[in-house]
Amino acid sequence: MQEIKLTPKSKTSDVEHEIKGVSALFLGSIGTVAETSALQLEAFNSAFVKFNIGWHWSEKEYTQMLKQAGGRRRIKEYAAEKNVVLSNAEIIEIHQCKTDIFSELLVKREIKAREGVPEIIRNCVENNIKLGWVTTTSDQNVKAIQDATSNQIDFSLFSVITTEDDVQNSKPAPDCYLKALRTLGFDHGNAVAVEDSGSGVSSAKSALVRCIAVPGKYGYLQDFTHADIVLSDLHSLTLSR
Repeated sequence: MQEIKLTPKSKTSDVEHEIKGVSALFLGSIGTVAETSALQLEAFNSAFVKFNIGWHWSEKEYTQMLKQAGGRRRIKEYAAEKNVVLSNAEIIEIHQCKTDIFSELLVKREIKAREGVPEIIRNCVENNIKLGWVTTTSDQNVKAIQDATSNQIDFSLFSVITTEDDVQNSKPAPDCYLKALRTLGFDHGNAVAVEDSGSGVSSAKSALVRCIAVPGKYGYLQDFTHADIVLSDLHSLTLSR
């Protein structure tokens, strides 16, 4: 695997980093583009009200749930914990309701791209580094985030965007990263991933892709020990080929 060197750019109070030898940057989940965890939680709880099942997830509970990817999985496991019998069809229906509500909330609320994301995209364009958005969320969620941040991010600059429809196994499986690498025709050693969750980091690392962790608001309980570096945001990062 090609070595990617990480070196301090300058001696400032805020350490800056430069990664050299990069041909592709992959942003991971929608949470790497915009901080949406609070809206996701609000959408889940609103869906539970609509289905009259008497659930209300607290921020603390949801933070624990985010250790593993997958909204339908969270509903299924919570139902089992509460001894509530839900069919697969009911789980899918509740989750679809949540997704619809989430899309509506993104239209109503002002959503900002995460700090440093527009800048790192510009950095990649200027250095002829390919861009990818490597998620295993729904196509509906991806399009909703695109619409909500279109005034800040030009998604036509991305050479590959994956969703749950593109892979057999969701994160933490490496399928989405392997597909993105195949699509671009790049070796894993030429790519760097940005992830905001432990499962996302595991997905990238399982594909042998170097990974920068940028934890989200609700990500403080997650395990980022396998990330190559952990940053609070992408302002301190520059990439070059």
